This record gives sequence, structure tokens and C-alpha cells, in this order.
Amino acid sequence: MITAIITELNESINTRAKQSSQIGPH
Repeated sequence: MITAIITELNESINTRAKQSSQIGPH
């Protein structure tokens, strides 16, 4: 169960990173 939560957090972080990268280099 803990691993599932970590995976969800990682996915959300990855999506945010992709969005920020699409907007422009940080």
C-alpha cells in the first residue's frame, strides 16, 4: 500500500516536470 502511494506521488511529480519542461527550460 505504501508503495502505491509513492508511485502515485512519483507520477504526479513526473507529470508536473513534463508540463514545466513543455512551458520552457527552468
